[in-house]
Amino acid sequence: IAVMGGFWAFELLPIAVTALLPLFLFPLLGIMPAQAVSQSYFQDKNVLFFGGLVVAAALECVRAHERIALTTLLLFGTRPRQLLLGFMAATAFLSMWMNNTATTAMMMPIAEAVLSSLEETAGACEGSGRASGRRALRESLGKALMLGVAWSANIGGMGTLTGTGPNIVLAGGFATMFPEAPALSFAAWLAFATRLARSSSRAVICLLVAWALLSVRHLPSSDAGYNAKATYALLVEKRRSLGPLSWREAAAAVLSDFSLLALLWVTRQPGFVPGWGSWFDGYATDGTTAALMATLLFALPASPPSTSACCKGLASRMPAAGRRRARLADWPEIEARVPWGVLLLLGGGFALADACRVSGLSDLLSEHLDPLASLPPPLVVLALMALASLATAFASNVATASILLPVVGALAVSQGCHPLLYMAPVVLAVSLAFSLPVSTPPNALAFASGRLSVRDMAPLGALLNVACCAVVFLFLFTTGEVIFGLGSQPAWAA
Repeated sequence: IAVMGGFWAFELLPIAVTALLPLFLFPLLGIMPAQAVSQSYFQDKNVLFFGGLVVAAALECVRAHERIALTTLLLFGTRPRQLLLGFMAATAFLSMWMNNTATTAMMMPIAEAVLSSLEETAGACEGSGRASGRRALRESLGKALMLGVAWSANIGGMGTLTGTGPNIVLAGGFATMFPEAPALSFAAWLAFATRLARSSSRAVICLLVAWALLSVRHLPSSDAGYNAKATYALLVEKRRSLGPLSWREAAAAVLSDFSLLALLWVTRQPGFVPGWGSWFDGYATDGTTAALMATLLFALPASPPSTSACCKGLASRMPAAGRRRARLADWPEIEARVPWGVLLLLGGGFALADACRVSGLSDLLSEHLDPLASLPPPLVVLALMALASLATAFASNVATASILLPVVGALAVSQGCHPLLYMAPVVLAVSLAFSLPVSTPPNALAFASGRLSVRDMAPLGALLNVACCAVVFLFLFTTGEVIFGLGSQPAWAA
């Protein structure tokens, strides 16, 4: 833990390369056999995340995500506050199903195009009395949009099990540490994260808090000098440039994370009624569904079947020799878009969690946290969330989760608590990293835009961090109690 934590924190090696250390260190040090370590790098949760990444990459290839984002922006409106909320809502929604780094990278150019149109409009009015006001407005809006996109990507990723790496680290680490426990399914996490049965949502509340802070801090009370019509025309033109909805785009969207794939995930094991997973009890998992949908993308045609061809017999519909019919997804494109390093990082985290359990290190470390045993669980949760938030300000959130979760899980068991009572808030806290560019890739992309300084990000980000941690804390002791039964320690954790 110390070696990998140091390498991850100071980036002595690339983060994904550091995740490979267990493959040779654990066998050579006699901690785990090489075969057992290798299995951690492609367990079921890795398959789940990989399948989600492939489907999300297919959406990027057909540019369906751009159509969704532009439509959302037009629905929310083009006044500064409406525009900011539209950008944040679109980013958060896409980040629930896509890699949050890819979502941020897609939304940033759209935001830059809007800001460029404002600068062109302002340039035509230089010399007028409103010039300085226009300049101040576009600078403040630029800061708000960059921060809003980055922060909403972090917030949206918490909403689903595949939305961000730390969630997968939790699911895989939980299964490794407590093999007899019920699997942490996509449906259970979605219910906890979005409260399907209630009108409010934790992610929505965090998003609205972030929007309110950015609006108060960076957007003026008056929209004087802002050309909403020009912004609307720009967004309409960008959507028009995508052309009409194609068969390939529609089919990829139907199979995607937020339609058929999400439906199969949710209905496999919904909890309140038997799902389709009961037909394959003990065999099918969320990873099974992800792999199926990812495979279908490479099997289904990129164009609709021709009605006229159906009348000419099977032979006429066969492609010419040496020519392969185009499919919904093309492997070279997908291969270039999938962040393979994240999969290695997850595998390293799972191997680390398994080694902590096998060696007894988790139990040993939890004993050193005995001073927390005298505190009631809510105070322990607050202390752990503060520790996780502080740690992830200086290191990758996936790496931080990989290091902390084995220790936190053992601490919960030693104190007679449900493991998820401590593990879930920690993994959510590492995703609530808003203060520094190094904390998450979306933060780094926003900072790289050149429109922000650390002074713009850190104070407001710290305030948002505290507010969102408070929201998570409240939901943990309400929704978490109902869905996961966090009020008592289950038999499989005793």
